[in-house]
Amino acid sequence: METIIGLDIGTYNIKAVSVEKSKTNILLRKYVVSASNGLYDKIISGSADENAQAVAFIKHFIKEHALNTDKVVATIPENKVFSKVITMPYIDGKGFRRAVEWESEQHLPQALSEVYLKYTILHKQGIDSNDAGRELLEKYLPSLSSKFMKEGEHPTALADILIVAVNRNLVERYLDVFSSAGLDTIGLEPVSISTIRSTIIESSDVSTLILNWGYNSIDFYLSVGNKLRFVRTVNMGVGNFNRVLAQQLDISATQANEYLYTYGFKEKELNGKIKEIIMPVVALILEEYRKSEKYIIKKSFLKDKEDRIKRIILTGGGALIPDVMLYLVGEVLPEVQLAKVWKKFDLSGVDTTDPRLELLGPMFAAAAGAALKED
Repeated sequence: METIIGLDIGTYNIKAVSVEKSKTNILLRKYVVSASNGLYDKIISGSADENAQAVAFIKHFIKEHALNTDKVVATIPENKVFSKVITMPYIDGKGFRRAVEWESEQHLPQALSEVYLKYTILHKQGIDSNDAGRELLEKYLPSLSSKFMKEGEHPTALADILIVAVNRNLVERYLDVFSSAGLDTIGLEPVSISTIRSTIIESSDVSTLILNWGYNSIDFYLSVGNKLRFVRTVNMGVGNFNRVLAQQLDISATQANEYLYTYGFKEKELNGKIKEIIMPVVALILEEYRKSEKYIIKKSFLKDKEDRIKRIILTGGGALIPDVMLYLVGEVLPEVQLAKVWKKFDLSGVDTTDPRLELLGPMFAAAAGAALKED
């Protein structure tokens, strides 16, 4: 068996999931969470002193929780990742990779040479299946023919392609810090990819929007057929709730966080005062959700034009706020669920009677997904 750590370093917390992997089984050994104490900022800092502090923190974290391996798969925050679905003609042969890189450069916020770029073909369809396909063929054919296709080759399909790009300097800083901490980084991927891997079990085409509710932001991930189709980050999270509570109640941020996670959306606790105070922030979040929903439908990211988002899954620390799911059920049309992140794991290695296993599960969505990553 091989022991691997899935590591998710957030603004507020660091989450780790330790597993033992064999060809037929993934045994969950540990799931731990701790305050991150600015770890992410120290990792990406150009300061040698802060990098050294990050290395020391990670070493202590690994030792304190007896994670007992040097192999790690880590996540990169979504706001540091460029993800987009592009559509272009598909051609057989090696020229297609170069064609994707060429097209990606038209969309990337920085030069191709400055990023690590990966792409995944999400879907292929007949190139003459609709007017849009024929228009795309007319648009791309001159460049494809002159630059990427050999004589006699022709586009064989229309492909939807997910491109994911991360700044090379950012990746190198992660790798340098992890290496200095004695870790062998066998994977580094966006939070969205890890989260989809752990939270969506079936391979059906159920259109699912994941709301990953972090401290400083909320990410919206659309998954269709277990594949990422859309990503959007909104700079509004649990921290906004804490700030408005601290201001209105004249309490510290720490006390505000305690109030939020004790009373949340409960109507009968404190006469619903906490819910009342945070509602203006909630209204803004719902507005951003509806904007995302409209954009998804407009861009036909779903299975067909008549389709809609069928399900919302809540992940991240915000998913643990009391009664948040019950509140959202009354506000949105899709079914709302809390993430069940342990379904792909053998749980015989942990105490399944510990209520924290399920209670804290949504917080571990990205770390669990990272631990599940295949070689």
